[in-house]
Amino acid sequence: MRPGFPWTVADVTRRYFSILVEVFAERFRSEENAHLKNFYIIVPPLTVNFVEHAMIGKDKLSKRKPGSFFCDDGFALGVAYCLKLLGQNHQFDSLHWFDEVFATLAEEQKKAQQQLAAAGKSATKAEDTQAALLLQSKLAATRSEYDALRFAFDSSRLFFRSAPS
Repeated sequence: MRPGFPWTVADVTRRYFSILVEVFAERFRSEENAHLKNFYIIVPPLTVNFVEHAMIGKDKLSKRKPGSFFCDDGFALGVAYCLKLLGQNHQFDSLHWFDEVFATLAEEQKKAQQQLAAAGKSATKAEDTQAALLLQSKLAATRSEYDALRFAFDSSRLFFRSAPS
């Protein structure tokens, strides 16, 4: 704290996010917005779409194609804010969405390792090996995108942690 100022930047930031939640929560939870009652259910397909879209944009970026882009954490912040406004953090957590995604990706990675091992014994060794390596590369990129999304989402939820539900 600086002399003469009774608050810190962190206090002001916390209050700002608290005000954002207080102002809009009642409206979001009103009968007029009853269609948002199960918003948390659509978050998983939204994350799948976001990750696929981000991967396409980054692929175009690496190939210097027009229409390329780089995604950041705006999506995660928006989802965290909506879940807080609607008081649905607990319901979303009960889905164990990210745990399931990472478990599925680990399973697919294990299968890809087995394919790569089998490709070494195959008659069409070069093609099978290349396909298995390509699959592993795609799975690693997908895992990386989900990691980034999970970190951004968890960090975004911290902004709204002290705000009333």
